[in-house]
Amino acid sequence: MKYLILSFITALALIRPVAAQIQVSCRVEPQRAVLHEPVIATVRVSNNTGQTITLRDDRPGARLWLSIEQSPGRPIRQTAPFLLGEPMVIPAHQSVTRRINITQSYDLRQTGPYTVRARVDWAGETFMSGNIYLDVVPGLEIDRLTGAAAEDGSGRRLYRLLTLNRERGEHLFLRIDDQEQGLCYGVIHLGRSLRSQGITMQLDASNRINVLHQSGPGRYLHHVVSPNGNVVTRRAYTSDEPGVSLSRGRDGRMIVDGATTSLQDDP
Repeated sequence: MKYLILSFITALALIRPVAAQIQVSCRVEPQRAVLHEPVIATVRVSNNTGQTITLRDDRPGARLWLSIEQSPGRPIRQTAPFLLGEPMVIPAHQSVTRRINITQSYDLRQTGPYTVRARVDWAGETFMSGNIYLDVVPGLEIDRLTGAAAEDGSGRRLYRLLTLNRERGEHLFLRIDDQEQGLCYGVIHLGRSLRSQGITMQLDASNRINVLHQSGPGRYLHHVVSPNGNVVTRRAYTSDEPGVSLSRGRDGRMIVDGATTSLQDDP
């Protein structure tokens, strides 16, 4: 019996240094997201060994990957062929951080709770971060508009304004879909929103969607977004008076009336 106890203690002593060779931590932002909104995992890998470690997508025995499950315990498929792209080189006794777009890299097409863990395979061992919980929700639709996808009037896009309460405030999102093709061109976070001023959504002469909303006391945000989900401009305005609105200029662009351009953008 004494021999067995001594052997067990010796085995534990051998395991501890191996477990401490690599430390992996992970955080996810945001942790409550609208469906198709970009979700970023920030992974930090600390190399406590005496040699440089290189992690690559094409090396099963030396790679960084994410283990994502949708409750209860259903693994989520990785859709991107490469997670890192460039090799992740971690010098001895140093740490390296890498940001990964989970929405682009994994099949998160269903709403509901997810569990995310970062994992590193190296030297025949697997090192994992703690569990991070992600909640994907549809958002509350407050307005919608249909428009052409090109200046010649071809194609169609469905624009929807969605809201979500998180971080002790209401946030506004723009979702762009091609319903005929079954494609979502993106969900764009437009920032915090106050309901005291009505939210305006209009198309300009180039079929770009314009959204004007109040983001704080006396502060407004005007977004211009292309039919393919690219943010053309994002400009902040200030006004202490009500009645801030959008009007069409002579060249067909939308102009903000009743406010002045702010020198500082909203976060």
